[in-house]
Amino acid sequence: MNRIHAATALLLVLSSAAACTPWPASSPTVSGSPHLPTRSILAGPTPTSIPAQPTSTDTSVPTATQIPLPTPTLVPEVVVYRNNDFGISLEHPGGWEVQAGQGTKLAGDDGFFQLSAISGAGANLDQIAEGEAHHRLQPYGSAPTIEVTQVQDHDARVIWPSSDQPQSMRGQAALIVAPPWRLEVSGAEYDFLVLWADQTHIRQLAQTLRLIEPTPTATPTTVPSPTPLPACARLVRHLACWALIRAAGTDGSAAIAEPTGYIVHLPEGYGKEPAENWPLILFLHGSEERGHDPTMLTREGLPQLIEQGHSVPAIVVSPQCPPGEWWWPRASRLGSFLDWVEAEYAVDTTRVYLTGLSMGAYGTWALAYRYPHRFAAIVPIAGGYYDGTDSLPEDACVLSSVPIWAFHGAQDTTVKPDETERMVNVLRACGTNVRFTLYPEAGHTNSWELAYGNPDLYDWLFRQALP
Repeated sequence: MNRIHAATALLLVLSSAAACTPWPASSPTVSGSPHLPTRSILAGPTPTSIPAQPTSTDTSVPTATQIPLPTPTLVPEVVVYRNNDFGISLEHPGGWEVQAGQGTKLAGDDGFFQLSAISGAGANLDQIAEGEAHHRLQPYGSAPTIEVTQVQDHDARVIWPSSDQPQSMRGQAALIVAPPWRLEVSGAEYDFLVLWADQTHIRQLAQTLRLIEPTPTATPTTVPSPTPLPACARLVRHLACWALIRAAGTDGSAAIAEPTGYIVHLPEGYGKEPAENWPLILFLHGSEERGHDPTMLTREGLPQLIEQGHSVPAIVVSPQCPPGEWWWPRASRLGSFLDWVEAEYAVDTTRVYLTGLSMGAYGTWALAYRYPHRFAAIVPIAGGYYDGTDSLPEDACVLSSVPIWAFHGAQDTTVKPDETERMVNVLRACGTNVRFTLYPEAGHTNSWELAYGNPDLYDWLFRQALP
């Protein structure tokens, strides 16, 4: 799936309802997990006893006996990794490298780890762990287990996946820690540290993890100037940029400025006629592309097709969701971001289109439900109503005037097709202009590959316009 988040040694412990007991060397849910050997000075070979020589009157110097020395056992290389933003250091196997476009993810042939953070928004550690483990998208399978632990006397939880975890997750487990301080990453504050890693290595990584008072690095703090175009990192056909977006919190709190990463595709001919406005497609990515590096967003969906050379006669803007966050609770911020985009670029506000895949499809439904009169059409792919439950919006008919074309794969085991079907059925009941394509042989990823690769989608999309 395309699905933000010390001086003493780490001790992870199992806990009952009353108390924590030491975390054993192996988990009942993971067998045969190798451990990095303890680094120690290699002992020299045991001296070989040489038999005494018989007494002789020969005074010549005897030839030295050549005693072969044993080859020392090699200790696998380990490397110390430190991240001041997240306030941690740990040791990982040598040979793991930072993944392109993912500054907090390191991987090798045998495993990986990635750092993230979660904003608690008033939730406690158990609620955060339950929400991460049992999310409807099932990143840890249908029956994950949660282990109560501690990290340097601070509460933590380990999420172990069940045997039916999607293969695309590469056996990912998670360690969630409540540090004694709030984390500040790219200008936003978070309450919980998350270490994602493969099951084989997560214990080894955790045993060397140290919590360190974080020292945040500088982040963009100003909105790029609209004239000329923002000074952004140039990809092949996209620009990767930053904007400072102000929006009130979901609880009605005062507006907070948040640096937002995004990529933008400008169509051929953009800017040649100063008075010309262009259609805008707002694309919402899946959960795998969350982070603080917008160059990641060309890995899937519509941005990937554009980066590969496909022509789209519209401005295409793709914001990036922070680590550990989800699109559907961020509808207000997305609305403020859309305001900023419409002011920044030459947008035809009667032809603003919204689309997203997987987590981005949930965000598409949520954003359109919040602002139904802003979009000329929406295209959700492989995702349903934003809360991930069987419930539906209280008044789904507010979308009755919005042209909708939804897509899903019948073989999708990550997000079941009935997530989309429930929304389609309730919308059809109130006369909404909704189309639904169910690809009979498609799984999760295949559904958006087929949808975004379909020329008929764009013919239909660009015919839609607000009155």
